[in-house]
Amino acid sequence: MRRIMRKSIPILLLLTILQGSALASHEGKVIERAKAFPSPFSPNGDGRNDSLFLSISLRPSTILPIYPEGNRIKLSIFVMDLRWRVLTPVFDDFLVPGSYEIKIWDGKDREGRAVPRGIYILRVEARSSERRDLLYIPVSLVR
Repeated sequence: MRRIMRKSIPILLLLTILQGSALASHEGKVIERAKAFPSPFSPNGDGRNDSLFLSISLRPSTILPIYPEGNRIKLSIFVMDLRWRVLTPVFDDFLVPGSYEIKIWDGKDREGRAVPRGIYILRVEARSSERRDLLYIPVSLVR
């Protein structure tokens, strides 16, 4: 039997995408909760569901911070396609622990071109002084 090795989407993620879920409830170390909405979103300029938002809750650190910014959490969010290629960075900043609703994506790549409809993945990374969380949240874009 011959095996064909190629990069592929993990089965769990694929099942989540096929079920149409854009919710990643997560009881992690730094991220308490994260949810992308609306899904699907439709950046077509009609004023309805034109932007993707992320609702996220970040937990406070329990030890002295290592960042010069103090007790803050470094939050980095990228949009990726299903081949795990980064299309565009959408957020990269330090935040204090708490709950946020962040407008993160308008359906365009890093050159400002509209991407085609389909399933995309938000790569959400949160780092505190002693902890790190990494989430992948599938989202659906329609035009």
